[in-house]
Amino acid sequence: MLTLREAAEGTKLETASVTCLGEKIIKTAAKVTVSIRRVLVELTAHCPFQEEISLIAQRLTSKSQPIFS
Repeated sequence: MLTLREAAEGTKLETASVTCLGEKIIKTAAKVTVSIRRVLVELTAHCPFQEEISLIAQRLTSKSQPIFS
């Protein structure tokens, strides 16, 4: 969760609490498709934090270390 907070810097969610981040990002309805080369996450058309979630996801995937082990 702390990594999410760091990735959220500069967005509308940068001052959000850990609970709020969990509700806004992790519990967002999305369609996830996993293939051999990538994981595709499709957000709903009316997602209120779509730009922020996309930016946070880009920041998390651009790190050299894996997010999950």
